[in-house]
Amino acid sequence: MADIWTAVVSAASALSGVGLTLLATRKNENRRWEREREARETQWLREDRHRFIENKRALYAKLLDELRDWFWDLSRGISDANAYAEQHGEAGPDPDDLMDRSYLEHSGECRALVAEMTMLAPGEMANLGRGCVGLLSDYHLLVIKNWGNRDFTHQVKNVTTWIEKFVAEGRTDLGVATDKDVPMSWMTSNH
Repeated sequence: MADIWTAVVSAASALSGVGLTLLATRKNENRRWEREREARETQWLREDRHRFIENKRALYAKLLDELRDWFWDLSRGISDANAYAEQHGEAGPDPDDLMDRSYLEHSGECRALVAEMTMLAPGEMANLGRGCVGLLSDYHLLVIKNWGNRDFTHQVKNVTTWIEKFVAEGRTDLGVATDKDVPMSWMTSNH
């Protein structure tokens, strides 16, 4: 009878050992599977963040270039008007035709670029782009409405501040180091 109990206890011990081993193996397998899943998700997030980086870089540069051209067209218009006023002692011809054409050209292109940006870029970048276009648009319309008054210092500061924010946030989004103490040179022009 002792041999039977020894066999039963041995069998029960062997089966419980196998069961515990299977349980431990399954638990380790679940942990390994979970780590692999987390690693894949991290990799997917990293790939998603960098998937369209070249497209975003080109889009940000194109919008920045268009904003700069628009800003310089306005600055040239104001400068030409100031020169005319100094030479002739009066405000000069109504700028509507030239300024309207410039407004339609630049605002249309900028709005198209911002619309494209909403599909590729983080929401903050699209909002900054939209803000830059809106402020420059308001500035442009203000220049046309108040052609005799040529002191637009406050509006210029608002526009440049937003564009500098756009540049800084864009550099961050693209993974380019930004030195906060160095002024942005978005105003550099070949004009």
